[in-house]
Amino acid sequence: MSDGARISAETSGTGNGGDVEVRVLDRLSLEGDSIATAASNGNGNAGNLTLSANVLTLDDNARAIVSSLGEFPAGTLSVRADRIELNDNSSLVAETASGSRGSVELTSSQVLLRDASQVRTNATETATGGDIAIETETLALLESSQISANAVRGRGGNISISTTGIFLSPNSSITASSEFGVDGVIAVTEPEIDTNAGLVELSSAPIDPATQVTSACDAARENSFVVTGNGGLPPDPTEMLHGQTVWEDMRSGELPSSNASSRDAIAPDGTSESSRASLREATTWQRRSDGTVVLLDRRLASGRMLPWQCYPHPD
Repeated sequence: MSDGARISAETSGTGNGGDVEVRVLDRLSLEGDSIATAASNGNGNAGNLTLSANVLTLDDNARAIVSSLGEFPAGTLSVRADRIELNDNSSLVAETASGSRGSVELTSSQVLLRDASQVRTNATETATGGDIAIETETLALLESSQISANAVRGRGGNISISTTGIFLSPNSSITASSEFGVDGVIAVTEPEIDTNAGLVELSSAPIDPATQVTSACDAARENSFVVTGNGGLPPDPTEMLHGQTVWEDMRSGELPSSNASSRDAIAPDGTSESSRASLREATTWQRRSDGTVVLLDRRLASGRMLPWQCYPHPD
């Protein structure tokens, strides 16, 4: 509906006004002073106005209204949409002059009011202000927008909002008041959240960081690292791999006793070294031309490399 279009059900005599019901599957849009209304201008009850869509938008002074300007009740303005958006001075209104109150009911996932838009059930004269009920996940009022259930001499209407979040700009407002009567009640209901669910009781004894860190071996204390048992030492990570040149330990994995003599080892020049009294770890290895792998120790005081143990190359 655009450019002043109008859909309405009204009564100006003694009979009741009819209902207006608009249901669309996708988008319902009112813009450019367009109006949807169910009204009574005489001695009859005003009808109800129901709008249902996936998305409802009102732009550029568009209005959806239920009203009674006589002594009889106004109807109910009911809107159901996944998204309700009012822009540029648009409004959803239930108004009465001297009769009983009309009401506005909004059910949506998102309700957004911008540019001085309004949802109101204001009442004049002695009429009681109508109620406003909004059920939505998010409600936002921006740029001087209002939700109001105000009255003059009668009691102000009540505003009930059920939502997970309200966003209200400083120049926007939600009011339920009466100029000379009793103010209405504004009730905002949020989902019940157990704020203690995420709390964990902390220990009263502080943790000593020193007990959580494993100390490494101190080289200054002449510590050493020796791998024994089946499997032996892996290849040197600083050198290239040569096929399956992995040294395998064929021994039983038992360490010799301190008084047992060690085996004779063959040096790179072919000479035989005497037995050593204690186990010494290898620090490097070489492969001879005949395929023999030689484990060496560079840490002798003489500076000469001493073979540790020799085994034939797997190839």
